[in-house]
Amino acid sequence: MPTQRKKGCHRYAPIGTYLGQDGWCLGIELPPGSQHSQNGFVDFLRKVLVYAQKITRKRLLVRTDSAHDALETLVELRRHLKVSFIIQWNQRKADVLSWCDRAF
Repeated sequence: MPTQRKKGCHRYAPIGTYLGQDGWCLGIELPPGSQHSQNGFVDFLRKVLVYAQKITRKRLLVRTDSAHDALETLVELRRHLKVSFIIQWNQRKADVLSWCDRAF
């Protein structure tokens, strides 16, 4: 059920996937705005990756924001052949100094 912020108004956290520079829509869902973006995301990702690989044989690039910086997302992405990915890093719990030492 969607979140109600004001009486009669529902809020959603839409998630969509698009393929290629032309923006072909592979899937859209409207989960309630009260749930975390990661809830149900891996199942959605699995469905759209299978669909995308039926449409094209080219290598795919998946790009997500930090809401999907989770181990279960990485595991699912690694299961698919010819899929590269970029996930925005969620640095809230990270030790920035240790990352700087590793990078530089």
